[in-house]
Amino acid sequence: MTEATINQKNIYQIDINKGETFINAQKMQADVHKENAYLQHVLSNNASFKVAIHKIDKENKEVVLTINGKKVSVTLRSQTEMLLASLGLNKMLVTKLDAIKAPMPGLIQTILVTEGQTVQKGEPLLILEAMKMENVIKAPANVTIGKILVAAKNTVEKGAVMISFE
Repeated sequence: MTEATINQKNIYQIDINKGETFINAQKMQADVHKENAYLQHVLSNNASFKVAIHKIDKENKEVVLTINGKKVSVTLRSQTEMLLASLGLNKMLVTKLDAIKAPMPGLIQTILVTEGQTVQKGEPLLILEAMKMENVIKAPANVTIGKILVAAKNTVEKGAVMISFE
């Protein structure tokens, strides 16, 4: 079973059993015609829907769609995630990030952040040169920079902690 939350308010239970789909325990029948990778035409209960897929975020389990011109955000939770949440253990799913390590040996070219700075996921932290290529090391999540343990023009070994997070 999967739980789908629509626009952060409407919650539906989806179950697929022996090829049949049930939404909130009611059997759903639909004819889906895939026009291309991002556009589908769905016929269900004598209604027609044009569904365009805009974004699929696998990490956050979110899909952004337009259904008949209306933008919709769908967030999915697995049965395991629902069980952990009901037991109050869903906090255990969050991984604590405490540092960024060198993915390979190399030379620190530039440090782009300062201690105490808050950065967003994907924001560049530093540039590491390895095998004559510049590699931009980015923030793995929204974090606050704790200690910067490397300096520009210094070399690092693979696995060396370069920046710690608060």
